[in-house]
Formats: sequence, C-alpha cells, structure tokens
Amino acid sequence: MRPTVFLYAAAACSLAAILTLLPALDLDMDAGLGPLWLACATCLVSLFMVVMGIVIMFKKCRRLEQHFQDLINNKARFSKQYPVSGNGPIDSLARSFNTVSSRVADLLCIGRGYLRTLDAVPDPIIGIDDEYSVILANKFAADVAGWDIRKIKGAKAEELFPDLPWRTQQCFILEARKSQSRFEGNPVTLSVNGEERIFKPVGDVLFDCHGDRIGYLVVIKDVTALARSEAEIKNKFARLEEIDSQVKEASAELHRSGESLSERARNISQGAKEQQGLVENSAAAMEQMSALAINVAESTSQTAENVEASRSHALEGKAAMTRTIESVTEVQAHNLELSSVMNELSQKAEAIGAIMGVISDIADQTNLLALNAAIEAARAGEAGRGFAVVADEVRKLAEKTMTATNEVGDSIRGIQESVQTTSQKREASEMALEDTVGHAGQAAEVLGLIVDSVEQALDMVRAIASSTKEQSASSEEITGHITEITRITVETALEMEDMDTAVADLNLLAKRLRQTAEQTA
Repeated sequence: MRPTVFLYAAAACSLAAILTLLPALDLDMDAGLGPLWLACATCLVSLFMVVMGIVIMFKKCRRLEQHFQDLINNKARFSKQYPVSGNGPIDSLARSFNTVSSRVADLLCIGRGYLRTLDAVPDPIIGIDDEYSVILANKFAADVAGWDIRKIKGAKAEELFPDLPWRTQQCFILEARKSQSRFEGNPVTLSVNGEERIFKPVGDVLFDCHGDRIGYLVVIKDVTALARSEAEIKNKFARLEEIDSQVKEASAELHRSGESLSERARNISQGAKEQQGLVENSAAAMEQMSALAINVAESTSQTAENVEASRSHALEGKAAMTRTIESVTEVQAHNLELSSVMNELSQKAEAIGAIMGVISDIADQTNLLALNAAIEAARAGEAGRGFAVVADEVRKLAEKTMTATNEVGDSIRGIQESVQTTSQKREASEMALEDTVGHAGQAAEVLGLIVDSVEQALDMVRAIASSTKEQSASSEEITGHITEITRITVETALEMEDMDTAVADLNLLAKRLRQTAEQTA
C-alpha cells in the first residue's frame, strides 16, 4: 500500500476527531462520555495510520539506501534498476536515481570498450599517478611484466618494469611533467617470453575534463623490428660502400687496361701498314723476277749477260722475304700479347659482372628492408613518420642502384661479346699469319734456290730452258702467295682499326662505369 494513502487517511481521521471532540467539550458532563471516546478512537486510528505511513516510507528509504550501498560496494551493477511502484517523493527520487544509474552504466560500458581497445594495442600501456602507482593497464603490459591483470592496479610502476629509468634524471615521466607534454625516452631492452626485445618508452600527461592533471600515460613501444632493420640497413650501406670502392678500383683498372690495349692496337696497326708496304715491294720485285724469267726463256743468248742482274734481283727478293717473315713474326708476337690482354680483359669483365650481381642482390634486399621499415614506421604512427621518409629514400636509392646495375651489366655483357668476337678474329688472323710465315718461308727457300741457280747459271747454260720454266712457275706461285699475304695484311690492318675502335668503346664504358659508381656512392 502506498504511504501517502495512510497519510491522507490519517489527516482525515484527525480532522474528524477534532470536529467530534470540540462539541463534546462544550456539553455537560451529564451528557455522557460517548462523544469523547469516539474522538479518542478517531485520534488513535489517525496516529496508527501516520505511523504506518512513516514505517512504509522508512522501509522504502532503507531499500533505496541498501541499493546505494550495493552499488558502492560493487555488489550490484548500475544497469540494475531500482523497482518503483508509486508516485511519491521517494518514488520520484528512485526514478531519478535509475536514470542516473543508466547513464553511468552507459559510460562504464564505453569505458570498458576503451579498455578493450587498449588491450588490442600490441604495446604495453599503463596509467600512473604522481606516486607512480598503476591506475590502469592493458593486457599486453601485464603479459610483458609477467603480472596478473587483476592484481596490477595499485602496483608501483618500477615493480612492473624495473629496467626503465623511473625517478632518475633520464626518467621520461619527469620530463613529461616538466614540459606538460609528450616525451620519448631512450630505448631499453626487455625480456619477453625469453626473447630479448627493444622497447622505447613514451610518457604523456593525463588530464580530466576540467583540465586538471590526474596522472600520466606510459606507452612502451616495441621498436625491435625497426631497430634491427635500422642496424641491418646500416650494415648494408657499409657493404654497398665497400662494393662501390671495389667497382671504382675495377673501373680504373679496366680503364688502364683499355688504354694499354689501345696503344698496342695502334702499334700493331702501324706494323701492319709497314708490312703491307713491304709486301707490295716484294710483289713488285716478284713481278720483275717473273718478267726476267720469261726473258731468259725467250732469249737464252742473253742469259750470261743477265745472270748477274738476276742474281742481284734474287738477293733483293730474298732480303725482302726475310723482312716480310720478320714483320709477320712481329705481328704474331703482337697477337700473342693481344691474346693475353683480351683474356685479362675478359676475366676482369667477369669479375665486374659478379660484383654487379652482388650489388643487385644487395639492392633487392635493401628495397625489401626499406619496404618493411616503411610498414613498421606506418604502424608507429606519428613517431615513425621521419623514419618512413628515410625508408622511402632508401627504397628509391635501392631502385636507382638496381637500374644502374642492370645498365652496367648490359654494358659488361657487351664488352664480353666484343672481347669474344675480337678473340675469334685474332685467332683467325694468327692462323692466317702462320700460313703467311709458311708461304714466306717457302718463298725464301725458292729465292735461295734462285740465287744458287743464278750462281750456277754460267756452268749450266744447257739447262737454262728447264730452269727458266721452273723459275717462271715458282715466280707465279710466289706472286700468288705475295698477293695472298697482301690481302691478309690489309685485313689485319682493318681488324686492328676495328679493335682500336672497340678499345675506345671499352674505355668509354669504363668511364661510364666509374661515373655510375660515383653516382651510386
């Protein structure tokens, strides 16, 4: 029953008792005590109703007070509504309290959502007061510290993470307190599940909605991957600098070898031109000797007179052939030197190709590490923005290095192909020169026979006809050999010019390689 009903009924009974009691007091005592007893009874009923109303209101107040105590002692939830059945003042107060409880329950729900959000962060996060006592912590902080999340509240920060510089000159909380803003501490190494990891503590000031300081927020960021990536990138850069130095040295050596090869090619070309002149002179001499042989065949009577002249021409031809053999031998020596230089050049080109492969592998790894560093920097948020810029510059440098390496690799392959082609032509030239030496030797032998024949011509006039035929045939053969020698000499000179051009290209390529290495550095 509602307590207000009892109060209203008690008021009505009291009014009735007063109205009954007043006439009774004015009556004579002879009238009897009936009206007086009625008034007293009415007063008693009114008093009973008042007491009942007060008792009911007291019980409701006690139940409401008990509900308050349950909420204070965490025996009840704010989402639990206090039962309201009337419209009295206490009921109105209970309804208002239920409204406040609902709003508090909503705020607590939002707060729990924020705490779950903190638990999702893969970095230790704790909130502490001015005495370094923990007021909140996420699950990862409890896992790293090795504490039960239910017992971590109220513990001292130095008990959770004793390796951090709490209450020292390097304390990031003291710096944040001085500047009233965010401050990053120095990285420290902590053991997590038996694994050494690198963390960077960050402290900031916590304010309430009124702007009053309520404590400090500590975020211990896991920067292990970033630190290791940074160290690995530094090592890669050191390796790149070492390789760059090796490339520069190889380029300089290649340039010096190219200049030496160019000088030798010019010398060989000059010798080939001189040899060509000698061979042309020999050809002219052999033509003259052939003409003399024909004249001897046509006119035997003039043999004696022309023997001495033939002997002189034969000696000149032998001397010319000797010079030809010497020139061809010199060309062979130059070819051998050229072979050694070309082999050395090929080996150095292969070495440079191997170095370019190492540079390409390092550039690929640097690009991948830069990409991982950019991802980690993006995860770090604002704190990793600067590192993200560095990672992006590293990635661009790695891409430029890969491009330059590919260009150098193509150039080196071109050099190797040119060297192989030149080597093949040199071998062909060497074989031709060997044939030339053989033919020149044969020619020298024939000329020797001619000299002997001329010296014996005076005693062998009867055999002039047959000797003249043999001499004519030999002269024609020698003329053919000399013509072939002339052709080979011309081809050798042209090949020497081509080789000189290739050497010039090689020097230009070495210069480009050196410039590329300097740009990479």
